[in-house]
Amino acid sequence: FRLIVPLVAFAYLQTAIGPENLRETVWPIARYGHHRGFVGLGYGLAGTIAAAGVSLLAGVVALLVARLGAAEADAAMPLVSDLAVTSFIAVIVSLGYGGWLALGSTFGRAGGGRGLVLLADFLVGSLGFFAVVLPRGAAYSLIGREAALELSARVSSLLLLAITLLCFALTFLRCRR
Repeated sequence: FRLIVPLVAFAYLQTAIGPENLRETVWPIARYGHHRGFVGLGYGLAGTIAAAGVSLLAGVVALLVARLGAAEADAAMPLVSDLAVTSFIAVIVSLGYGGWLALGSTFGRAGGGRGLVLLADFLVGSLGFFAVVLPRGAAYSLIGREAALELSARVSSLLLLAITLLCFALTFLRCRR
């Protein structure tokens, strides 16, 4: 969740959007009468959903490999519960990265804002206020590491969902012009 999920989200959004600003990427489709905001949102969501699928697969495989050979009694929770929690975390964190990276793609001449978002998340994503706003802090809280500003895992996940929706809404608004 610290390395694979953000890099997969970045790679899929880079593939979906290409090496340009998302606001320019939407024009070839929007010129045929489609709303630019919806096209931009579609690009961002397509990359995010693909990243969530890969992150889900990677999370489940990592969990199964980690639990391979371990006695069921040694585990903190039953395998089915552990799979459900891991799947939820993989998907919600991928959505968070997708929202931030889609919004970042609307900034800069070549969509370089998404690289800055990824860099900021790696450098300060687990520190103080940034841990509440960026996906890395929520991921840390959800996997049982230090919680950002003493927030519970439930509050962190709800906050991550709210910030993700806000990022996608701002992506829509930035692409519509």
